[in-house]
Amino acid sequence: MQAPEQKERAARTFGKVGPSVGGSEVTLSAKLKEGQMAKTTKTQSKKKPLTKREQLIQLLDKAEGATVNEMSEALYWLPHTVRAALTRVRAGDRKLEKLPPEEGGRYARYRLEKA
Repeated sequence: MQAPEQKERAARTFGKVGPSVGGSEVTLSAKLKEGQMAKTTKTQSKKKPLTKREQLIQLLDKAEGATVNEMSEALYWLPHTVRAALTRVRAGDRKLEKLPPEEGGRYARYRLEKA
């Protein structure tokens, strides 16, 4: 047998807002029809999420640059997709700089040339 608190919690879970009062249950749809629920408004952000290309440009804009593996992990791309995107960056109006691997590192790093 369920305790009264458990019954009330279960009722709220299945769309019933308040406990039964005098044998009548108050449902969520009834509250909406009556206009008793608080009106909430969505705050619309005017800032769009960055595209994958913009995220790639941000990674390449760092002073230390980024490896293909770092870009692959950050963008959830496979390495061949990152290399193809780097080719598209080169084909555009931007120039890439290929940096030697860091001390003890194995992979080349890429960054945008500073103008």
